[in-house]
Amino acid sequence: MSLSLPQSLLLFMMLLLPVGIAAQSSSPAASPTPASSSSPAASPTPASSSSQSLSRSSSSLSSALRLETYLFETVRGEKLTAELGRLKVPENRRNPQSRQIEIAFVRFRSTAKQPGPPLIYLEGGPGGSGIDAARNQAYALLMASREFGDVIVLDQRGTGMSRPALDCSLFWNLPLNQPIGSDPANRSLQETMRRCLTELKDRGIDTAGYNNNENADDIEDLRVALGYPRVRLWGVSYGTLLGLTALRRHESSIDRLILSGVLGPDQGGGIYPHTVQRQLGLVDALFKRDTQVNQALPDLSGLLRSLLVQLDHGLKTLDIFDPRTRQQVSVAVVQTDLKLFASYSLTYSYGIMSLPNFLLPLSRGDWTPLARRSYDHRRGPVGSLMGPLMICSSGEDLARRRQIESEGKQPFMLGAAVNAGADALCDAIGNDLGAAYRRPVRSSVPVLLISGTADGTTPVSNAESVMRGLPNSAHLIVEGAGHGWELFYFAPEVRTAMMQFLKGEPVTTLRGHASISFIPLAP
Repeated sequence: MSLSLPQSLLLFMMLLLPVGIAAQSSSPAASPTPASSSSPAASPTPASSSSQSLSRSSSSLSSALRLETYLFETVRGEKLTAELGRLKVPENRRNPQSRQIEIAFVRFRSTAKQPGPPLIYLEGGPGGSGIDAARNQAYALLMASREFGDVIVLDQRGTGMSRPALDCSLFWNLPLNQPIGSDPANRSLQETMRRCLTELKDRGIDTAGYNNNENADDIEDLRVALGYPRVRLWGVSYGTLLGLTALRRHESSIDRLILSGVLGPDQGGGIYPHTVQRQLGLVDALFKRDTQVNQALPDLSGLLRSLLVQLDHGLKTLDIFDPRTRQQVSVAVVQTDLKLFASYSLTYSYGIMSLPNFLLPLSRGDWTPLARRSYDHRRGPVGSLMGPLMICSSGEDLARRRQIESEGKQPFMLGAAVNAGADALCDAIGNDLGAAYRRPVRSSVPVLLISGTADGTTPVSNAESVMRGLPNSAHLIVEGAGHGWELFYFAPEVRTAMMQFLKGEPVTTLRGHASISFIPLAP
């Protein structure tokens, strides 16, 4: 459930599923286990048709649906009979000649005698598998939600069990002797991305069809195919952007919406340097409160300042072993590398958890971890294009870009390095949906927003801004929660608020508490 883009670009994209978050899983996802052979499309949960005008009729969507009984198994070995569904949808609805692609989902039937609208789970990433999330970290909350209606976990187009996959076979080829974000690095980044887009097109994939609007329209087609009058949506991280897009495009089809780690349509395009600076202060305080970490690294800000001064005196060139080529390669690390990877780590939970182990060798004069991370960033596999295609389709708000550029000139320790290369990547893709897409979403549909005070990827201010267009909204703020599983699934108050909301009751739980624990320091 991770992407293989360079790590800084993942952060720019506000990944709701950063590479590190996937590492919180205690074991790999189980393999799909069909309980029976595929059967013809069924007619589940009969319901009246939606009043909204659709490009595809209910009958045509039903004929494009296949359902089969499915033995669902979690990573902990829990088993539950469910339904595995596959729905054919247009790859690019703007092209009348578009081919059909397949989106996959698993449906868990409600435990209620009179179930309400179903809940559709929208995973983050972009690129994460909703089905895999249900096998692991999201399972408990999803099962609890069956009290109110059916629960559907969706593998969005291009992800998980949906087809086609958007994997590129290439590796990044950024120069090893140039700073990330420099002109030579950006040119190489763009060249590789263009080659990947060509590779997908040569496989018959219409990359113009992979954007947030098409992704949201898949949800509407799924609703119609399954015969539900209305649905409820629960999105985490990128899934919140998808949920808001669906709300704007198909408001009459949505009963209520849960947004965990909020990203609005106008909030892509990078992280503010002041947000990174705030995170530095928060994490510095966490370092001081942890006995083991404080003893080894008593002053996070002071350490970073000292390391940056050392790098300011010249390049650090180290030899790194590349297991793919089985050769030693020389990597030059500079200030930008440290600023980028430190900033990235500060903004999401697993990055914070692993930061002491990254910095401890550096504090002792061993620059190998920085060189290794720098090399992997420059020469790692590209992987799935789902992430960049979806996030770049949001484009960038001009005012936000100007503020980021202005703050980058201010004396923030880590500057705007976290966004290095992001603009170049999206320029190469060129799939911006335009300024109209970035307009604030306005709706009277009930919405529950959930934010963490230690989240630097989707900070509390994101939700506060989005709420201005949502008069029937409530905002749960979890003190101490970062951008990770403690915010999305595990804080007790999150479950309490979600159950109140799904029950249709006023949400009275608006403050919660969580904590981020460091990975024990290596000897």
